[in-house]
Amino acid sequence: FNYFEKLLGLKIPKERLCQNEIRRLYMEYPNGKIYNVPFKMLNFTRDVFDSWLNELAIESGAEFRDGVRCTDIKKSDGGYIITLRPKHQDVEQVATKYLIAADGLSSSIRRKIRPEDFSRKPLAPTMNYYLKTEGDGDLDPNTLYQFWNLDFNNLMFAWTYKKNDLWV
Repeated sequence: FNYFEKLLGLKIPKERLCQNEIRRLYMEYPNGKIYNVPFKMLNFTRDVFDSWLNELAIESGAEFRDGVRCTDIKKSDGGYIITLRPKHQDVEQVATKYLIAADGLSSSIRRKIRPEDFSRKPLAPTMNYYLKTEGDGDLDPNTLYQFWNLDFNNLMFAWTYKKNDLWV
């Protein structure tokens, strides 16, 4: 959402966002009610956007490690001692005050550091399909469509919106 720019303290460059902007929200509820309201949401692809976030972090002094496996984490007085196993390289130990774990929703790194933040209840992950279509049909490429219909999904809503030339 747009407050993300406030958190960063930066305006996100247009070239790091999708070509189409999300400006409306269309919601259809099981009881037949429909809401079609103005709504602003940042629209980006993770690869392009996350690459930009990595560049910002590196410019601020962070070290970025990609494709490594974290095999151990120990708390130390000033932060953490992390054991990393890069592909086809020797094991390395790194001391750090801060650690950003970018290993997904069920982060094994965050689970080791803060197990109290994780519930034993199963998560309700989402699955996105990316479809290339001939034209947009009746759908507005600048609208996020949500369908709260239990025939589609019994845990949450189904949605569709456009990212560049693909419908999610």
